Amino acid sequence: MLKFKLDPLPWRSEFQDDPFTYQIKLRLREKRNTMVAFISDPRAGKSNAEKVLGEQININRPFKARDITFLPTDYLEAITKAEPGDYRPFDEPGAEWSSRRFMSIKNQMMNATHVTFGSKYINVGWAIPVLTMQDLQARMLIKYVFYMNSTGPKGMARLYQNWVNHYTGKTGRTKLGGCWFAPCFQDRPEEEKEYDEMKKNYQDQSYEKYYKEFSKADDPYKAKVEENMEKLQTALKKVLESPSQYLNSKGRVDANSLRLEFGTTVRDSEVIARQANKKLASLQTPTT
Repeated sequence: MLKFKLDPLPWRSEFQDDPFTYQIKLRLREKRNTMVAFISDPRAGKSNAEKVLGEQININRPFKARDITFLPTDYLEAITKAEPGDYRPFDEPGAEWSSRRFMSIKNQMMNATHVTFGSKYINVGWAIPVLTMQDLQARMLIKYVFYMNSTGPKGMARLYQNWVNHYTGKTGRTKLGGCWFAPCFQDRPEEEKEYDEMKKNYQDQSYEKYYKEFSKADDPYKAKVEENMEKLQTALKKVLESPSQYLNSKGRVDANSLRLEFGTTVRDSEVIARQANKKLASLQTPTT
């Protein structure tokens, strides 16, 4: 449950029941979707807040753990299948949709999707430690930001509304007030358990991927050699599958033909040809 205290209204000092949810639903009635970001230090309640918001504003059915995504492909699939009024959060998008990869095909496709998906009337949430970790074009589309309190009681947050000058691209923010997010899925512990399992699986897979990439980056020469060996093995396999098209007038696999076919260097082509001829001879493959 969300509780808000609106600073612009000093005569209403009590916490009121969730005017933010009302604002989101009002925007939906006006056929406008909303993008929300949750930012803070690690373990300050970002993920809990994005789930609580899901319980509040996912209109068509009760919000579930499986509505949360961790990978761009899953996130785009969720958006594609979502119905008007649905809420689909992306947990830690900065890891997969980073501002440092702004020229990547992945980022360009993600940005294009968010520029054009307003007509679907769905809401999205992004939990991210630092807003600038997110791709710049994506940041400009964020309407509201919850800044989770990392020093006080867990669940406390400040709410800001973002604005953009559509002529200059200049951005800014206006503070709307403070709020508190209660623990999510209080009456559905199985959903919280499923979320924890999903996040652990994602983290385990990510760490394994990062380790492999780091290992390659740590020894670029070794990685290059391994990549080249794989290329040579693939070429050799294709030659042995259809040797006749690579034979010269003497009935032997020709290195020049391999170089033209596979784009390999002179030396690599000679290595492939030598291995192929040796293998064909051992199999007593007839040459023509």
